[in-house]
Amino acid sequence: MQTHVQVVTKSKVSLRDEIVNDRRLNNYFWIVKKQEPGRAPGWARLRSINKDSKGTIQLKWDAKTKMLLCSIVNKANGRPADIVGELISYLLSNFQKKIRVINILSN
Repeated sequence: MQTHVQVVTKSKVSLRDEIVNDRRLNNYFWIVKKQEPGRAPGWARLRSINKDSKGTIQLKWDAKTKMLLCSIVNKANGRPADIVGELISYLLSNFQKKIRVINILSN
């Protein structure tokens, strides 16, 4: 199952860059892979540190719309609610002042 989370921000600075360079990220997720800095469009893949959350989050930053696009793919018997909840919790705990809207879309 695939779930999409759109995060509209107030900031012109890439929220994806801020997440990838955030020291607090290790309390929630680990970085599987990321694109080299300075190349557009930037992307990163994250996995939860919680072993019950089976899935991967792909982050992309769209500078024109100031939007972080998150694609979440669940594997095996992973529940989307688990990893989506962790992502939303992380975003609101660390970037609440920069966020305008969060949309969650499911296929």
